[in-house]
Amino acid sequence: MVTDFKIGVLRETGISPDRRVAITPTVAAELLNVYKGLSICVQPSIYRAFDDEEYLKAGCLLVDDLSDCDLLLGVKEVDPSMLIPDRKYMFFSHTAKMQPHNKELLKAAVTNKITLIDYEFLVDKSNKRLVAFGYWAGLIGAYCTIRGYGMKENLFDLLPLSYIRDKNHLFEELRHVKNLSGKFLVTGGGRVASGVIEVFNALEIKAVSKEDFLIKPYGRPVYFQAHPHSYVKHPEMHSFSLDYFIRYPEEFVSDFKKFIPVTDVLITGHYWNPKSPLFFEKGDLQDPDFRLSFIGDISCDIPGPIPTTLRTSRIEEPFYDVDRRLQKEQLAFSDHNNITVMAIDQLPSALPRDSSECFSTNLKNKVLPFFWEGDFQKVIKRATIIRNGIFTDSFTYLEDFIRNDY
Repeated sequence: MVTDFKIGVLRETGISPDRRVAITPTVAAELLNVYKGLSICVQPSIYRAFDDEEYLKAGCLLVDDLSDCDLLLGVKEVDPSMLIPDRKYMFFSHTAKMQPHNKELLKAAVTNKITLIDYEFLVDKSNKRLVAFGYWAGLIGAYCTIRGYGMKENLFDLLPLSYIRDKNHLFEELRHVKNLSGKFLVTGGGRVASGVIEVFNALEIKAVSKEDFLIKPYGRPVYFQAHPHSYVKHPEMHSFSLDYFIRYPEEFVSDFKKFIPVTDVLITGHYWNPKSPLFFEKGDLQDPDFRLSFIGDISCDIPGPIPTTLRTSRIEEPFYDVDRRLQKEQLAFSDHNNITVMAIDQLPSALPRDSSECFSTNLKNKVLPFFWEGDFQKVIKRATIIRNGIFTDSFTYLEDFIRNDY
């Protein structure tokens, strides 16, 4: 039973507002039905994939002023100028890696004595993520990569993402894929990779071993799923330890280059630490053995391990080329010898209703009750970057970040 707890659903304030939501009307209605002392206030928005009327029908209140809410929920970063002092926020802050573009957000959160909880760090005792959009990023990113590769090789035409209605429509469209060939490499083993592999399975792209991927020619499309032990190595350690790599990534070197002469399409689904080695160098693009022609960079870290990801791209304009010799951006598909890149950083937004329903359901079932029933599993505590304007123990390194001007 909840006693007077009020959730506020924020209007997204990005330059290109995200259409996803943390709480959908369906999930809001379920929460309000189960927890009688709960109320949900929603800031009106013309950008959401869900209409204001849907929230009203679910029993929510439409209000602009959320200053009396106990918890404010968004999806992407909140505009620093719009933070309400002394409030508790939960959203993807993209700050833990010391991202320069969000330094002002951290400064504002400290100044305004905000409590900042980040979805990315909502994990259970086994360090397993409780809520995420990764599966949808993988699913949609794989579709977009297949579409772009088909365009580059003049194999088939698929609908642009902006025309895809939902997941079922996406898989219906994949039926138009014809004459697909080549070797596909996907990095990572989490939710993103699972979404990619679901698309591969639908296209009957066969999984093969690393040894076969590196050596054997194939007359049909195949893929290899590369976990970290396949693309990094420690100069002095004979056996790979994932735990050690996560703790000390700076001690490792890249072992990715063996894939470059045999891979046609790379799709990234890995987690990357800024201290980890690059997959390859820009200078490698001029190597005659550099076979990679298309990179679907779903992980989309900038600067990151994929040097050809010069910038993020948009759902409306997902592709650009990189000239191998000049190592500079060119128009997409302007020269077949170029590397074509897909680097959309808001992929789940392409299917905002589907992805939001999934995310919102997990938030309802796995996270929100801790706010009013007690955080006895310390789920909220682990995900709290700032509490009342003070960095928590796990994130004190960000204090130096916001004080310096680099």
